[in-house]
Amino acid sequence: MLSPLPVLTINLNNVDIQGAKKSSFPKEPLHPMLAKLIEEPFDREGWIFEIKWDGYRAIAEIKQGSVQLYSRNGVSFLNDYQEIAADLKKIHFEAIFDGEIVVVDSEGRADFNLLQNYRRTKRGNLLYYIFDLLFLQGYDLRSAPLIQRKSLLKLVLPELSHIRYNDHIQQYGIAFYKLAKENRLEGIMAKDINSPYLEGKRSSYWQ
Repeated sequence: MLSPLPVLTINLNNVDIQGAKKSSFPKEPLHPMLAKLIEEPFDREGWIFEIKWDGYRAIAEIKQGSVQLYSRNGVSFLNDYQEIAADLKKIHFEAIFDGEIVVVDSEGRADFNLLQNYRRTKRGNLLYYIFDLLFLQGYDLRSAPLIQRKSLLKLVLPELSHIRYNDHIQQYGIAFYKLAKENRLEGIMAKDINSPYLEGKRSSYWQ
């Protein structure tokens, strides 16, 4: 059973988030931060490792009860993935998320063909895996360290049918990559825990 949807009770004025800035809600669509491709996985302190999902990158905006869900090029996904949009409308605070829209098969593995055909077939389980939090309740978090953004994201994100928190492991990227290969996943993401969110830029902070 899903837990009740929370009303956000965190007073961000009393939360020490390094780099967070009081701000009005961004007026223009945001452009996702991009990663650099590298050939080999690595182990490194101060880095986290996430599953790289085989889907569509998507930014979600929630503001005063209205929802936007759009691609890295600003194209709306609202009509295409109405189940995700409906879940986003159940979140009762202002926020901007970054994540990946996927359709997973019966084994929980993302299947891009299922995603491409989902609007027609409705086959598979449609999910929005959220891995970053860029804005929350009057605070721009893009200059805050990644690990703080993810900790806050995990704290505030409610359990919903089509939305998931994208978890991570720390330090041990080589074993995680091996596990991803054994499970026939697309790959992994490596991210510096102190990384700011460099909107629209490709950076070695993310690999």
